[in-house]
Amino acid sequence: RVHITRFAVRSPTGVGDAHGTGNIFSFGHSLQVLDLTFGLIDDQPAVIESLKREVRWDDIPVAKIYTANSAREARMVIKNFEVDALLTDIEMPEEDGLSLFRWMREHYPQIEGVFITAHADFHYAQEAIHMGGFDYILQPFRGEDVVATLRKVADNVKIAIRGGVVD
Repeated sequence: RVHITRFAVRSPTGVGDAHGTGNIFSFGHSLQVLDLTFGLIDDQPAVIESLKREVRWDDIPVAKIYTANSAREARMVIKNFEVDALLTDIEMPEEDGLSLFRWMREHYPQIEGVFITAHADFHYAQEAIHMGGFDYILQPFRGEDVVATLRKVADNVKIAIRGGVVD
């Protein structure tokens, strides 16, 4: 069962995120040492709602999910909260997901990145993978495809945390 709570992010100008609200989705099961934290980034709230609804989050070892509607909000989340992986739209106004990923790789190289987009342009996929993105998901997505990708991400993060040791 998913519990939704509000959070405030401390920004350079004070307390609050870009819109004054945000969401953390905490899961009701007891946290295990390797339950992960994901970020969902998309400028369209309907896409985030669809991900929340269509993905069976209980099938992924996830403790929390942070959401953001822009690269700027995503940066604030990444700076203020521990995030293991980011699922981000590529095409967003002001700043695209590829630029966000470049910044993330420079400042937080341990965070895995998965890209989502409605555009099947091979150039995007090529650039995302070239920069070290974990995967690329086309919209409309199927929940089970997102789960499969995020489970692989989780396995990859666990291996990195354990220094290459796998259960």
